[in-house]
Amino acid sequence: MTKSNYEIGRSVVSFAFQTDLVNKLPSEKNSMSKMVDDFVAKVRSEEPTEFELPDIPGVEPVPLYHLGRGLWGDIKRRAKWYLSDYVDGLNNMKSVSKSISATVFLFFACLLPSIAFGSLNAGTTRGAITVQKTIIAQSFGGLFFALFSGQPIVILLTTAPLALYISIIQDLADR
Repeated sequence: MTKSNYEIGRSVVSFAFQTDLVNKLPSEKNSMSKMVDDFVAKVRSEEPTEFELPDIPGVEPVPLYHLGRGLWGDIKRRAKWYLSDYVDGLNNMKSVSKSISATVFLFFACLLPSIAFGSLNAGTTRGAITVQKTIIAQSFGGLFFALFSGQPIVILLTTAPLALYISIIQDLADR
């Protein structure tokens, strides 16, 4: 009888969590395989248990054909906390100074790669994607994501794989 990947994984995980068996692991290969065979025979003789997802209060199952319904439910449930996501960093002077220092740090942490990869892209695309365009695109993308994701601290950067992708696309377009 061939076991499915699920059954094999279940057996291995079950075996790994049997502390009495793991503590008695033998050093010889043959006795180890006998121990595993005994354990698998024991697992095969047991009835599999059904796994059910727990009911979460306020969350109803969403059919696949209701596209975006789960996102809208998340927005409705979190709506009362959205404002605090933005103003909690402005409660007192200490939190204001932390917010300002983090903002200045992230400004330069995002600006420097934009300049570096923008100049690389400017050379690769012969001026079609310049440093200024990279910084503007980075700014609009970051602002859009920060405003609409409810996560103002997410850092979006221009990266080396993106510069490589632009280079490859430019090479393909030149051919």
